[in-house]
Amino acid sequence: MAYISRPSAVGERDGSGAVCGFVWQGLPEEVTRAQTYAELRENLVLYARLREEAEVKGRTHYRTLLSFERQLPGEEASKLVREWLATAFPGTRAGGFVHQNTAHTHVHVWIDARKVDGRKLDLSAREYRRIDETWNRLYCRAFGREEREHLDKKQRQGSQRDARHREAQQPEGRYQREASEQAGRRENVPEERASPAAPVPAQREGTPEERSVPPADESRPRNDVPGQRPSTHGERVFTPGERLCLAARAAHDQALRAAEALHRDAARLDHSRHTDRQQVNGHYRPGPIERGRQ
Repeated sequence: MAYISRPSAVGERDGSGAVCGFVWQGLPEEVTRAQTYAELRENLVLYARLREEAEVKGRTHYRTLLSFERQLPGEEASKLVREWLATAFPGTRAGGFVHQNTAHTHVHVWIDARKVDGRKLDLSAREYRRIDETWNRLYCRAFGREEREHLDKKQRQGSQRDARHREAQQPEGRYQREASEQAGRRENVPEERASPAAPVPAQREGTPEERSVPPADESRPRNDVPGQRPSTHGERVFTPGERLCLAARAAHDQALRAAEALHRDAARLDHSRHTDRQQVNGHYRPGPIERGRQ
Protein backbone atom coordinates (compact mmCIF):
# COMPACT_ATOMS: atom_id res chain seq x y z
CA MET A 1 0.00 0.00 0.00
CA ALA A 2 2.86 2.38 0.73
CA TYR A 3 4.27 1.86 -2.77
CA ILE A 4 1.07 2.31 -4.76
CA SER A 5 0.08 5.42 -2.76
CA ARG A 6 3.40 7.27 -3.00
CA PRO A 7 2.86 10.97 -3.81
CA SER A 8 5.38 10.98 -6.67
CA ALA A 9 3.11 8.68 -8.71
CA VAL A 10 -0.27 9.96 -7.49
CA GLY A 11 -0.07 13.62 -8.43
CA GLU A 12 -3.38 14.35 -10.15
CA ARG A 13 -5.80 16.54 -8.19
CA ASP A 14 -9.30 17.78 -8.86
CA GLY A 15 -10.59 21.35 -8.54
CA SER A 16 -10.80 21.16 -4.75
CA GLY A 17 -7.26 19.84 -4.41
CA ALA A 18 -8.29 16.27 -3.54
CA VAL A 19 -6.80 13.21 -5.21
CA CYS A 20 -9.02 12.26 -8.14
CA GLY A 21 -7.33 8.89 -8.72
CA PHE A 22 -8.27 7.11 -5.48
CA VAL A 23 -10.56 4.07 -5.72
CA TRP A 24 -11.82 2.11 -2.73
CA GLN A 25 -14.42 -0.51 -1.86
CA GLY A 26 -15.48 -2.00 1.48
CA LEU A 27 -12.94 -0.04 3.55
CA PRO A 28 -14.01 1.32 6.97
CA GLU A 29 -15.18 4.93 7.02
CA GLU A 30 -12.60 5.93 9.62
CA VAL A 31 -9.86 4.87 7.19
CA THR A 32 -11.10 6.77 4.15
CA ARG A 33 -12.14 9.87 6.06
CA ALA A 34 -9.17 12.26 6.06
CA GLN A 35 -8.53 15.97 5.70
CA THR A 36 -5.33 15.72 3.64
CA TYR A 37 -3.77 13.21 1.31
CA ALA A 38 -0.93 12.59 3.75
CA GLU A 39 -3.47 11.62 6.41
CA LEU A 40 -5.34 9.37 3.98
CA ARG A 41 -2.15 7.62 2.94
CA GLU A 42 -1.11 7.11 6.56
CA ASN A 43 -4.50 5.57 7.38
CA LEU A 44 -4.38 3.22 4.40
CA VAL A 45 -0.82 2.05 5.06
CA LEU A 46 -1.60 1.38 8.73
CA TYR A 47 -4.84 -0.43 7.90
CA ALA A 48 -3.14 -2.66 5.32
CA ARG A 49 -0.39 -3.51 7.81
CA LEU A 50 -2.93 -4.42 10.51
CA ARG A 51 -4.88 -6.60 8.09
CA GLU A 52 -1.69 -8.45 7.11
CA GLU A 53 -0.78 -9.04 10.76
CA ALA A 54 -4.28 -10.31 11.54
CA GLU A 55 -4.09 -12.88 8.72
CA VAL A 56 -1.84 -15.47 10.33
CA LYS A 57 -2.37 -18.23 7.76
CA GLY A 58 -2.17 -18.18 3.98
CA ARG A 59 -2.23 -15.21 1.66
CA THR A 60 -2.83 -11.79 3.20
CA HIS A 61 -3.75 -9.75 0.12
CA TYR A 62 -3.68 -9.57 -3.69
CA ARG A 63 -2.22 -6.90 -5.93
CA THR A 64 -3.11 -6.26 -9.54
CA LEU A 65 -2.26 -3.74 -12.23
CA LEU A 66 -4.82 -2.38 -14.72
CA SER A 67 -3.30 -0.55 -17.67
CA PHE A 68 -4.82 1.64 -20.37
CA GLU A 69 -3.64 2.09 -23.92
CA ARG A 70 -3.30 5.88 -23.60
CA GLN A 71 -3.43 8.72 -21.13
CA LEU A 72 -6.78 8.92 -19.39
CA PRO A 73 -8.18 11.36 -16.79
CA GLY A 74 -8.06 10.02 -13.27
CA GLU A 75 -11.79 10.36 -12.71
CA GLU A 76 -12.60 8.33 -15.83
CA ALA A 77 -10.10 5.60 -14.94
CA SER A 78 -11.37 5.47 -11.34
CA LYS A 79 -14.94 5.03 -12.53
CA LEU A 80 -14.00 2.08 -14.73
CA VAL A 81 -11.91 0.41 -12.00
CA ARG A 82 -14.68 0.93 -9.43
CA GLU A 83 -17.15 -0.85 -11.72
CA TRP A 84 -14.69 -3.70 -12.24
CA LEU A 85 -14.20 -4.18 -8.48
CA ALA A 86 -17.94 -4.27 -7.87
CA THR A 87 -18.40 -6.88 -10.62
CA ALA A 88 -15.35 -9.10 -10.12
CA PHE A 89 -14.82 -8.76 -6.34
CA PRO A 90 -18.17 -8.16 -4.64
CA GLY A 91 -18.03 -7.95 -0.85
CA THR A 92 -14.25 -7.43 -0.64
CA ARG A 93 -12.04 -4.70 0.80
CA ALA A 94 -9.96 -3.00 -1.87
CA GLY A 95 -8.12 0.23 -2.53
CA GLY A 96 -6.43 1.54 -5.65
CA PHE A 97 -4.59 4.55 -7.00
CA VAL A 98 -4.38 5.90 -10.53
CA HIS A 99 -0.81 6.57 -11.65
CA GLN A 100 0.03 9.12 -14.34
CA ASN A 101 3.83 8.84 -14.13
CA THR A 102 4.23 6.84 -17.37
CA ALA A 103 3.12 7.18 -20.99
CA HIS A 104 0.05 5.06 -20.25
CA THR A 105 -2.35 5.58 -17.37
CA HIS A 106 -2.42 2.58 -15.05
CA VAL A 107 -4.04 1.69 -11.74
CA HIS A 108 -2.49 -0.29 -8.87
CA VAL A 109 -5.12 -2.10 -6.79
CA TRP A 110 -4.72 -3.66 -3.33
CA ILE A 111 -7.32 -6.36 -2.48
CA ASP A 112 -7.73 -7.91 0.95
CA ALA A 113 -7.56 -11.72 0.91
CA ARG A 114 -10.53 -11.95 3.33
CA LYS A 115 -13.97 -10.62 2.49
CA VAL A 116 -16.06 -8.35 4.65
CA ASP A 117 -18.15 -11.32 5.84
CA GLY A 118 -15.00 -13.12 7.07
CA ARG A 119 -14.72 -15.70 4.30
CA LYS A 120 -11.37 -16.24 2.60
CA LEU A 121 -10.95 -15.06 -0.97
CA ASP A 122 -9.59 -18.06 -2.85
CA LEU A 123 -8.89 -17.48 -6.53
CA SER A 124 -8.61 -20.55 -8.73
CA ALA A 125 -7.42 -20.63 -12.33
CA ARG A 126 -11.04 -20.40 -13.46
CA GLU A 127 -11.59 -17.34 -11.27
CA TYR A 128 -8.53 -15.66 -12.75
CA ARG A 129 -9.94 -16.18 -16.25
CA ARG A 130 -13.31 -14.79 -15.17
CA ILE A 131 -11.67 -11.70 -13.64
CA ASP A 132 -9.64 -11.06 -16.80
CA GLU A 133 -12.70 -11.50 -19.03
CA THR A 134 -14.70 -9.10 -16.86
CA TRP A 135 -12.07 -6.37 -17.22
CA ASN A 136 -11.81 -7.05 -20.95
CA ARG A 137 -15.55 -6.67 -21.37
CA LEU A 138 -15.68 -3.37 -19.47
CA TYR A 139 -12.58 -2.03 -21.22
CA CYS A 140 -13.82 -2.88 -24.72
CA ARG A 141 -17.19 -1.33 -23.99
CA ALA A 142 -15.57 1.91 -22.79
CA PHE A 143 -13.11 2.21 -25.71
CA GLY A 144 -15.15 0.65 -28.51
CA ARG A 145 -12.90 -2.38 -28.96
CA GLU A 146 -13.75 -5.95 -29.92
CA GLU A 147 -13.72 -8.38 -26.98
CA ARG A 148 -12.39 -11.18 -29.16
CA GLU A 149 -9.21 -9.25 -29.94
CA HIS A 150 -7.84 -9.63 -26.41
CA LEU A 151 -8.96 -13.26 -26.13
CA ASP A 152 -7.29 -14.20 -29.42
CA LYS A 153 -4.07 -12.48 -28.32
CA LYS A 154 -4.08 -14.43 -25.05
CA GLN A 155 -4.67 -17.68 -26.92
CA ARG A 156 -1.72 -17.01 -29.25
CA GLN A 157 0.55 -16.15 -26.34
CA GLY A 158 -0.55 -19.29 -24.49
CA SER A 159 0.13 -21.46 -27.52
CA GLN A 160 3.59 -19.96 -27.96
CA ARG A 161 4.35 -20.44 -24.26
CA ASP A 162 3.23 -24.07 -24.37
CA ALA A 163 5.32 -24.70 -27.49
CA ARG A 164 8.43 -23.25 -25.83
CA HIS A 165 7.77 -25.37 -22.74
CA ARG A 166 7.41 -28.56 -24.80
CA GLU A 167 10.56 -27.74 -26.75
CA ALA A 168 12.48 -27.15 -23.52
CA GLN A 169 11.42 -30.59 -22.27
CA GLN A 170 12.91 -32.27 -25.37
CA PRO A 171 16.73 -32.01 -25.54
CA GLU A 172 16.83 -32.87 -29.23
CA GLY A 173 14.58 -29.92 -30.02
CA ARG A 174 16.86 -27.56 -28.16
CA TYR A 175 19.93 -28.96 -29.91
CA GLN A 176 18.29 -28.58 -33.30
CA ARG A 177 17.39 -24.97 -32.54
CA GLU A 178 20.94 -24.20 -31.42
CA ALA A 179 22.34 -25.88 -34.54
CA SER A 180 20.03 -23.84 -36.79
CA GLU A 181 21.03 -20.63 -34.98
CA GLN A 182 24.70 -21.43 -35.43
CA ALA A 183 24.10 -22.19 -39.11
CA GLY A 184 22.33 -18.86 -39.50
CA ARG A 185 25.23 -17.06 -37.89
CA ARG A 186 27.65 -18.75 -40.26
CA GLU A 187 25.53 -17.73 -43.24
CA ASN A 188 25.55 -14.12 -42.09
CA VAL A 189 29.36 -13.95 -41.96
CA PRO A 190 30.72 -11.40 -44.49
CA GLU A 191 32.24 -12.83 -47.64
CA GLU A 192 35.75 -11.60 -46.85
CA ARG A 193 35.54 -13.35 -43.44
CA ALA A 194 33.87 -16.51 -44.76
CA SER A 195 36.49 -17.16 -47.48
CA PRO A 196 39.80 -15.58 -46.50
CA ALA A 197 42.54 -15.41 -49.08
CA ALA A 198 45.14 -18.12 -48.91
CA PRO A 199 48.40 -16.93 -47.37
CA VAL A 200 51.29 -16.48 -49.77
CA PRO A 201 54.32 -18.54 -48.68
CA ALA A 202 57.44 -16.53 -47.97
CA GLN A 203 60.28 -16.87 -50.50
CA ARG A 204 63.51 -18.32 -49.17
CA GLU A 205 66.80 -16.83 -50.05
CA GLY A 206 69.48 -18.61 -52.04
CA THR A 207 69.85 -20.37 -55.33
CA PRO A 208 67.05 -22.58 -56.75
CA GLU A 209 69.02 -25.70 -55.73
CA GLU A 210 69.37 -24.42 -52.14
CA ARG A 211 65.69 -23.50 -51.94
CA SER A 212 64.67 -26.99 -53.09
CA VAL A 213 66.32 -28.58 -50.02
CA PRO A 214 64.11 -28.25 -46.90
CA PRO A 215 65.79 -26.83 -43.80
CA ALA A 216 66.72 -29.16 -40.99
CA ASP A 217 63.97 -27.90 -38.64
CA GLU A 218 61.29 -28.20 -41.38
CA SER A 219 61.94 -31.87 -42.19
CA ARG A 220 59.74 -32.77 -39.20
CA PRO A 221 56.15 -31.46 -38.78
CA ARG A 222 55.82 -28.53 -36.41
CA ASN A 223 53.56 -30.32 -33.93
CA ASP A 224 55.76 -33.44 -33.67
CA VAL A 225 58.41 -33.80 -30.98
CA PRO A 226 61.57 -35.91 -31.00
CA GLY A 227 60.97 -39.50 -29.95
CA GLN A 228 57.38 -39.60 -31.24
CA ARG A 229 56.02 -40.96 -34.49
CA PRO A 230 55.44 -38.13 -36.99
CA SER A 231 51.80 -37.57 -37.81
CA THR A 232 50.62 -38.84 -41.18
CA HIS A 233 48.09 -37.28 -43.47
CA GLY A 234 44.52 -37.42 -42.08
CA GLU A 235 45.49 -37.83 -38.42
CA ARG A 236 44.84 -35.25 -35.74
CA VAL A 237 47.96 -33.28 -34.86
CA PHE A 238 47.85 -31.93 -31.32
CA THR A 239 49.49 -28.73 -30.26
CA PRO A 240 52.00 -28.77 -27.39
CA GLY A 241 49.39 -27.31 -25.04
CA GLU A 242 46.84 -29.99 -25.98
CA ARG A 243 49.42 -32.76 -25.51
CA LEU A 244 50.26 -31.38 -22.07
CA CYS A 245 46.57 -31.34 -21.07
CA LEU A 246 46.08 -34.90 -22.33
CA ALA A 247 49.13 -36.11 -20.41
CA ALA A 248 47.90 -34.42 -17.23
CA ARG A 249 44.44 -35.95 -17.66
CA ALA A 250 45.91 -39.41 -18.21
CA ALA A 251 48.06 -39.06 -15.08
CA HIS A 252 45.03 -37.94 -13.09
CA ASP A 253 42.97 -40.89 -14.30
CA GLN A 254 45.79 -43.29 -13.46
CA ALA A 255 46.13 -41.86 -9.94
CA LEU A 256 42.38 -42.08 -9.47
CA ARG A 257 42.32 -45.72 -10.51
CA ALA A 258 45.19 -46.50 -8.13
CA ALA A 259 43.36 -44.80 -5.25
CA GLU A 260 40.20 -46.78 -6.04
CA ALA A 261 42.20 -50.00 -6.04
CA LEU A 262 43.70 -49.17 -2.64
CA HIS A 263 40.25 -48.38 -1.31
CA ARG A 264 38.89 -51.71 -2.53
CA ASP A 265 41.81 -53.61 -0.97
CA ALA A 266 41.31 -51.82 2.36
CA ALA A 267 37.61 -52.56 2.30
CA ARG A 268 38.21 -56.26 1.64
CA LEU A 269 40.78 -56.41 4.44
CA ASP A 270 38.44 -54.72 6.88
CA HIS A 271 35.60 -57.04 5.87
CA SER A 272 37.80 -60.11 6.38
CA ARG A 273 38.73 -58.88 9.88
CA HIS A 274 35.13 -58.41 10.87
CA THR A 275 33.96 -61.78 9.57
CA ASP A 276 36.98 -63.85 10.60
CA ARG A 277 36.25 -66.66 13.04
CA GLN A 278 38.84 -68.71 14.84
CA GLN A 279 38.38 -72.40 15.52
CA VAL A 280 39.41 -73.43 19.04
CA ASN A 281 39.01 -77.06 20.25
CA GLY A 282 36.58 -77.87 17.46
CA HIS A 283 34.36 -74.81 18.18
CA TYR A 284 34.14 -71.48 16.39
CA ARG A 285 34.97 -68.42 18.47
CA PRO A 286 34.00 -64.96 17.19
CA GLY A 287 36.69 -62.41 16.57
CA PRO A 288 37.35 -59.42 18.86
CA ILE A 289 35.01 -57.09 16.95
CA GLU A 290 32.17 -59.60 16.90
CA ARG A 291 32.59 -60.25 20.64
CA GLY A 292 32.08 -56.56 21.26
CA ARG A 293 28.79 -56.64 19.37
CA GLN A 294 27.39 -59.48 21.47
